[in-house]
Amino acid sequence: MGRVASPYEPDERDRELLRLLHGGGAVSGQEISAKLGMTRAAVWKRITHLRDMGYEIESAPRKGYWLSGDVLRAEAVLAQLQTRWLGRTMVCETVVESTFKTARELEAQGAPDGTVVAACQQTAGRGRMNRRWASPPDVGLYFNILLRPALPTVEAVHLTPAVAVGVAGGLRALGYDARIKWPNDIVLGGGKVCGMLLEMGGDMERLNFVSAGIGINIRQSREDFPEELRGKAMSLRMASGQEVSRATVLVKVLEETERAIDLCYADYPALLDRYRALSATIGSQVIASGGADVRGVATDINDNGELLVRDAEGVLHLLRTGDVSVRGLMGYV
Repeated sequence: MGRVASPYEPDERDRELLRLLHGGGAVSGQEISAKLGMTRAAVWKRITHLRDMGYEIESAPRKGYWLSGDVLRAEAVLAQLQTRWLGRTMVCETVVESTFKTARELEAQGAPDGTVVAACQQTAGRGRMNRRWASPPDVGLYFNILLRPALPTVEAVHLTPAVAVGVAGGLRALGYDARIKWPNDIVLGGGKVCGMLLEMGGDMERLNFVSAGIGINIRQSREDFPEELRGKAMSLRMASGQEVSRATVLVKVLEETERAIDLCYADYPALLDRYRALSATIGSQVIASGGADVRGVATDINDNGELLVRDAEGVLHLLRTGDVSVRGLMGYV
């Protein structure tokens, strides 16, 4: 369906069309034509392009077009969500450049603590170390959590393990044996099922916000991933052979993330204990690169979230940044 390397990305007219279809129910070709100022033939051509990209769009005579399959809508999420503050303000879109960008725009407009922006596709998603995060339509869940924590700026790093614990906890609540690969990748069945990136705004005197971008692989088959990732990536469907809706995943992840962040604020050492208990890195053979080139056994994670690795000579190394490959995970054997 062109999910891996489609040469076609939705332009602004396609996004307008997707917004109409995202509202729920069928929309007639005549209504689309009138609202978007294009011919019925042009509407059909754009529908065909979007289907080729992977969007599930059905149609019927005298009825029109509608999005089918696993459509993510804010009202469906909020109807199930049992949180006090996280996700109570929510925006769901079909396609955005990145949830980071949309969340930053909302932050500048004064969006409250716990605002969530979710999308079915990103055209410019990114991960750690400025890597591109593949975000094809209708197979993944891509969302951003906007936080306005009452923390000193130097303690913003505490939210990295908190969000990782929340996401892993949400997937575990759904029955998946999700674990954390340092610092905040979520792994399942030996492959990466989720990546996240946290950024902050402020200065040394004041922390204005923390923005946590999260991508979870939901419905991909192995062939949906770029070839270079097929031995490293995992999806919930691949892990279980079962379908799960994006709304269900988002609800559980947000509920567990609220608990983890609340614990981070109230008792950070207890939060770290949960992080360690979920770690797929501690006790494993690792190869570190980037910030340091180290090979050894990961022994612990300290109070700053830094990884301790003991090499073959018994020397203990402290890793603050960089990539870590863990034996048995994501292709490292």
